[in-house]
Amino acid sequence: MMRWKKSILSAGFIFVYTFFYAQTDISGNIIDSTSGNRITNANINIIFRDSLNAQIFEFTKAKNGRYYHRFRYRYNLMIIKVVADKNYQSRIITVKDPFKHQHLHLDFSLKKQRVVDLNPVVVKVRKRIYKKGDTIRFHIKQFTDGSEKKLKDIIQKLPGLEIDEEGNVTFRGKKVKTLLLDGDNIFDNDYNIATKHLNANTVKDIELYGHYNENEALKNLKQSDEMALNILLKKNKVDFSGDIYLGVGKDTDKNTKIDGETTILNVSKKIKGFSVGSYNNIGINHSPENFYKPFFAVNYFENTQVKAAYPIDEPYFDLPLQEKRILNNRQKFANINGLIPVNKKLKLFFKLYYISDNITSGKSDVTKYFVRDSTINYINESELRKNPLLLHSNFKLFYAPSRKENIKFTSKIYRKTIGSVNSNFFQNTNHFIDALGITDVFSHQKLIFTKRYRENSAIQFLADFGSNNVSEKLTMSHPEVDTTAIQNVIHNRRVFSLQSSLYTAYKNFNSDFLIGFFNGSDRFINNKILSGNRLLSTNDIIDTKGFIKIHSVYTLIHWKIETAFSQTWLQRNITIGQTTGKFQKPFSLFIRLNWIKSSYFRISTFFNKIKNPIDGHYILNNAYFINFNTQTEYKNVLDTYTTQSSGIDIKFSKSMIWYEIQASINQQKNGYIPAFTLSDNQSRIVYNFHHQKILSKNIRFDAETFIYPINTNIRLDAHFGQIENLSKINSSHFEKRKMNIYELKLSSGTFITKKLSFKTKFIYGLSETPEFGQSISDVNGSFDIMGRTGYFSFVIKNNCFWFPHYPDAFYWFTDVDIDFIPVKTFSFEIMLRNIFNKKNIRFTNIFPDGIFYDSTKLRPAFLMISATYSF
Repeated sequence: MMRWKKSILSAGFIFVYTFFYAQTDISGNIIDSTSGNRITNANINIIFRDSLNAQIFEFTKAKNGRYYHRFRYRYNLMIIKVVADKNYQSRIITVKDPFKHQHLHLDFSLKKQRVVDLNPVVVKVRKRIYKKGDTIRFHIKQFTDGSEKKLKDIIQKLPGLEIDEEGNVTFRGKKVKTLLLDGDNIFDNDYNIATKHLNANTVKDIELYGHYNENEALKNLKQSDEMALNILLKKNKVDFSGDIYLGVGKDTDKNTKIDGETTILNVSKKIKGFSVGSYNNIGINHSPENFYKPFFAVNYFENTQVKAAYPIDEPYFDLPLQEKRILNNRQKFANINGLIPVNKKLKLFFKLYYISDNITSGKSDVTKYFVRDSTINYINESELRKNPLLLHSNFKLFYAPSRKENIKFTSKIYRKTIGSVNSNFFQNTNHFIDALGITDVFSHQKLIFTKRYRENSAIQFLADFGSNNVSEKLTMSHPEVDTTAIQNVIHNRRVFSLQSSLYTAYKNFNSDFLIGFFNGSDRFINNKILSGNRLLSTNDIIDTKGFIKIHSVYTLIHWKIETAFSQTWLQRNITIGQTTGKFQKPFSLFIRLNWIKSSYFRISTFFNKIKNPIDGHYILNNAYFINFNTQTEYKNVLDTYTTQSSGIDIKFSKSMIWYEIQASINQQKNGYIPAFTLSDNQSRIVYNFHHQKILSKNIRFDAETFIYPINTNIRLDAHFGQIENLSKINSSHFEKRKMNIYELKLSSGTFITKKLSFKTKFIYGLSETPEFGQSISDVNGSFDIMGRTGYFSFVIKNNCFWFPHYPDAFYWFTDVDIDFIPVKTFSFEIMLRNIFNKKNIRFTNIFPDGIFYDSTKLRPAFLMISATYSF
């Protein structure tokens, strides 16, 4: 029996050896097609591929005009490419079924290159897009037509890049976090200052970094997926340059409109700086902050560890359309960003800005009730006014004695005051006024030391400390009955943390390990005054925690495995009448598996699980009640909630053509809503809000192509989402809601000629709630034409908004800019805004017993004439 086994194994070994190692060989001569002689002293490569676009599998070199090679692999189709020196043309042949023969003999005859003397004419052809590693360089002359005024006008014409109304940039749907000016980060997190105000004439090219790491000592050690844009400036134009712009006009209501701006760019060996000063009352936000929305700061979540929450929610504008179509403002903005190289080792960065604004918006609700043969009208009108004032400073010192060691100190301080008045007229006669004053003082300092003590390892120490004091005063008055209620709420937050990190890299393995300590304290003071009665309460929260985080990335041929784990030990003590405490161990786990066939195709799947404590900041978000008969008792604020998510991500890209499919499932238990009980002493009704379970499913498809011959950029985004919300009201009552979300987005930018281009965008969105039989859809479209001829340039922007579920809810806006540029340093402009718009945006709901109209006043159209001087 053993002999038979040995015979079978021997036969199998002989077959495998014969199949894999008895391969075909090839030989031949390389000759000159003119002389017939062998090409000697030439470095000739013979390259074997299985397709024209595949990578090189095998190659050999010819010596003295002769070559010989034995194949290591089998091919059904073989493409052979012969390359000599620059004096000869290359030669490509295709051989089908090459392994029919044990030996191939092929001679190659190479022709000499034709030499054309172009002297004295030199022709240079620059690629539109140049890619090297994770860096993409856009040669903007190939994409612009001369009608661009600011940096944002250039960015929106580059394939793959998008920029929103606030000046934030995304590339293929991923946010760009940093903007550099000739390699220096002088804008920090408020880079939209540059995208909104930097003159387009100063920009030479734009680079996009796919894996940007600002710390040179952690290069190739810390895994980073952050994206950065580097703006390359024209050398002889930016030593000291700027613009002075002023526009004056009238709207259809005969109100005077003003828009003015001054920008200065200074680049020298002693300083690199950019400053802006502006004023406008045409509804444009020139600042990096957005006071028009509930979360007004662009970097609101940047310092969530230090940031104190607003116990009383700040009022916000209800904006069914873009804020520039609705809001009236009087904004003053001044900013200066600078980088001073003190010496070769020390750099000083500073940022200062001032914002003052007066924002108003009017809204009216009209309700018609049908009572038998008569109609009763109720008219409710409201006006919201906000007066924000912000003083902001940011300083950063960077000391690097060598490329392997550096120290960075940052300090951010700001003072913000927001006064808002909401005036309401209910049922034609009743008048209520809500006035809220907010004072927000913020301070945050950070010290970071980094040292690379070996080529494959580095350490980093971080000390972080900060404070935030928020004071709010709410006044509710009823002039008709002379009743006023006042509530003062103060939230003081102090934090301190220490962290130590170790970064290592060994061959295909990268990891970083972090250990840290954190201490945070919050104090809430709530003071209510109604008809001379006062109620004062003080609540304290103290968090003390230690934590570790481990992150690793392992790469093996086509596979890339990424894992991240964090564990926290938290002791939270809360004083609400009496002190209670609880020890918790929240954690997070993340696993991502990538299969990368090539730089063009990859598949990744991920799993993420997070267990977090309910944030103590929010226990007072719903805690203010002017009615003193209502008592508030908080329970379970020490509970945790768990979030799980998983999904798959497929990406395919080739040159500037890419496709991406994403699918994910998210599940959240013991939701973010703090559990509390409201007890009304009069009616003895008790409401219990315990927890909720959220299940969401998302499928997203993104695709973009850039076709060079006709200079066309087309992008398609499709998204389907489903959200299920199961809320536990009490032990026996559950409430379930489901919402389906559909979104389709198609955009393109086509450059017809060098002097004319157009860009289109179409967005369709639909959300439906089957349990309530509700569905709401909206359509948003735009069509822009830009061009330049001679001394004139023009931009025509058309926007349409359509809400199919509401009668007559279709709106069209046209903006026209015509520039006359007699010389490079001076230009005139005629601006027309909000052409063809209506006076109000109106939503109509029809019910069996009445009709409800929800109306928001729109900004009137206006004409403005402006002039710009560049120096």
